[in-house]
Amino acid sequence: MCGRIEVTKPAQRIDVRTFDHDVSVMNSRLLLEEFEKVCDWQSDRQPKAIYYYYFQTGGNRDAAPDGVYKSISGKLIAFEYEIAQKSMKKYQDKIRKYVNCKRQNNFESSPKFDHVHIVCEKESVYKMLLKFTLIYKNYFKIEMSSNFLKRFQKDEVNFVSPMNCSRTPLEINGQLETMKVDFF
Repeated sequence: MCGRIEVTKPAQRIDVRTFDHDVSVMNSRLLLEEFEKVCDWQSDRQPKAIYYYYFQTGGNRDAAPDGVYKSISGKLIAFEYEIAQKSMKKYQDKIRKYVNCKRQNNFESSPKFDHVHIVCEKESVYKMLLKFTLIYKNYFKIEMSSNFLKRFQKDEVNFVSPMNCSRTPLEINGQLETMKVDFF
C-alpha cells in the first residue's frame, strides 16, 4: 500500500516455546558481528514489517528468515537457525520461497537476498537441507551448529545463558551473562 510505513513493534512477552531458538539466533548474531564483522542485523520482525504483504499473504508468514544481515562484502544474507526437525515438505517450501525471492524482479514487493545461511543443530536436518539445496549451492550455505561454533573458537565467549529460564531479559536489565565456554 503506497504511503504506508510499517513499524516493527516490540515483543510484549517472551514466548517460552521459542526461547531456546531465540537465544541461539541471538548468540549467532553476536558471533557473526564480532568475528565476521557483519552489520545491519534485522530480526525476523523487520522483514515481516517491511514486506508485510509478501509475508502475510499466500501462506508466506513463516517464510521470513530468523535474521537478515549485511556481510563485510556488502551482500544481504538471510539467516536461519534450525533447532527442531520439520517435515520434508516444510523444508522444500522454505527453500522454494527463498529461490523465488532470488528470482523476483520486483524489489518492493518481495525481499531480495544475495545468499541464505542456514545453521542446523540436527544432522538429519543438515543432510536434508544439503540435498534440497544442491542445485542452488551458490545461493545457500548450510552448516552444522558445531562447525559454525568452531569457526569462532576462543577462550571465553559472551552468551546469554538459557540455563536459568526463570530469569527474563527484564530481570537481567540489559546485562548479558558471561559464561566460559570450552569448545574442546
